[in-house]
Amino acid sequence: MIALDWRTLPGATGPKALVKGTELACAVVPETWHRFVLYEVRTLEPAPEGSANRYHLSVAYFLRDAATVSDAGLREGKRPAIVGPRFDNSDAAVEWAQALAAERA
Repeated sequence: MIALDWRTLPGATGPKALVKGTELACAVVPETWHRFVLYEVRTLEPAPEGSANRYHLSVAYFLRDAATVSDAGLREGKRPAIVGPRFDNSDAAVEWAQALAAERA
């Protein structure tokens, strides 16, 4: 398991954080020169059979790549693009980002 310095994002607590797609926390991926940031995002998954609920809240992980937006774009409020697949755990996302950064170095 890779240790990450997670930062809770504004709006990630309270009842409004229970909405699908809410970004809950983020962490800079180590060994990528601050290029990739890992986001923990609220998801809504089908509940297992026999559960009293039809769905349950879960989390998924996405990566944003700082190289996909310019400094001027950031000043205009644009966000870096999501790159790669959706990850079910943070370790897989970190390994993917580190491999991509090493490949492009």
